[in-house]
Amino acid sequence: MNHAIEAAYKKQMEEVVFNGDETRWFVIEQIDGKTGHRWYLWVFRSVSVIFYLMAPTRGADVPKIHFAGIKSLEIVVVCDRYTAYKSLASANEEITLAFCWAYMRRDFLDTARSYPEFEEWTFGWIEMIRELYQINGERVNSFHADLAIEEQNQIWVRLF
Repeated sequence: MNHAIEAAYKKQMEEVVFNGDETRWFVIEQIDGKTGHRWYLWVFRSVSVIFYLMAPTRGADVPKIHFAGIKSLEIVVVCDRYTAYKSLASANEEITLAFCWAYMRRDFLDTARSYPEFEEWTFGWIEMIRELYQINGERVNSFHADLAIEEQNQIWVRLF
């Protein structure tokens, strides 16, 4: 690992809130030891660092290796419900997963379609998720790029 990447990694491992995601990435070049051209681009974002990793697999070992250097006793990883993140959290008691509300909303919509008798209940949850989106929109609109996180509106400061 070069010095700049190592410094970014060390900085990120001192932080407490992360976003994690991965997506397919096709590599045209034939690489020894890798069958096929499908790789994965993983991203781990914290408040001050966005860390990208290319990996030949989508396996749980990728986030486990990335978070092996974590310094905090309590961190939150915002992610989808992919099993690699669940495996990461079950192997690290200091990691709490916060699943993406877009996926949760989709589950409630699916439930309403599949079980009409629960429609009123599910749409109550969908309305609360809509309110969360609205609050988040207000939070994002209140951010000032020229201010340090500690100087931001209190809605930001509470998060960090």
